[in-house]
Amino acid sequence: MGDEGFANPADRPGQDRDAPRRAAGRDRARGGVSGVVRRQLCDRTIALRRRRIQNPVRALLLVGGAEFHNRPIHYAELAGIFAGEAGVDLRITSDLDTLEVRSLARYDAIINWSTGLRARSRQIAALIDAVEHGVGFLGLHAATATFLNSGRYLTFLGAAFIKHPPIYTFRVDVAEAGHPITRGVESFAVEDERYEIGGSDGELRSMARLIDGGASERDGRAICVSPFSADADVLARAEDFPILYARTARHGRLHYNALGHDERSLRNPSVRQLCRQGLAWVAGS
Repeated sequence: MGDEGFANPADRPGQDRDAPRRAAGRDRARGGVSGVVRRQLCDRTIALRRRRIQNPVRALLLVGGAEFHNRPIHYAELAGIFAGEAGVDLRITSDLDTLEVRSLARYDAIINWSTGLRARSRQIAALIDAVEHGVGFLGLHAATATFLNSGRYLTFLGAAFIKHPPIYTFRVDVAEAGHPITRGVESFAVEDERYEIGGSDGELRSMARLIDGGASERDGRAICVSPFSADADVLARAEDFPILYARTARHGRLHYNALGHDERSLRNPSVRQLCRQGLAWVAGS
């Protein structure tokens, strides 16, 4: 027999009208939530998911340069992290002509994965202008080893790649567990290149002038003897070397993550989580 004829199913003969209240009381006593609250939470979660689907973060992933960082496997892993897991509307390009003010204004964030590229001064100016006006910037791994001919880019980023030992497994120690980028990530082991980054503003500009004048990158880096000391929050270290840092650039947010040389690192669950949360933070989502 159905519920026909009864405006409230609780009015049916034999129905215990107080059962729902007693069930809710038991939920409260157990520290749980009632079915109504559970439904409300579920509805809210669904609404947030729909909102993310309807208005996903738009990000530009800049690639290109050295082949050892620009293989199909790299692009597949990065697309899996950002477009797949994070639901980002992702455009991947190696075209530096994309670094133009009106073009960059379409995005919520710029992800720099490139290695060893040289950009024109107007392209660097457009990139920095976009970030200072609110577009987020996420630098991954070799973002400190690209545009080395631009002192303005290096001082904007706050550091340059100096050197790294051969790939090995090392421990990343999270220094600020409460930051949105590192939240929920405990210290972890990763097989990767352990970057050493540094350089004062003056050293970074001098290095860029040398490289722009034809000096090798190795010779240019040799003048960067100052340790990392930018006005940034160091969020994680490895063997006392900064691995993650974050700071603001006027109205925009900047985050650098030194991890991610190849698929061994990019498939590490903690690295993937840091990439997702790093992008979310710089994009303000």
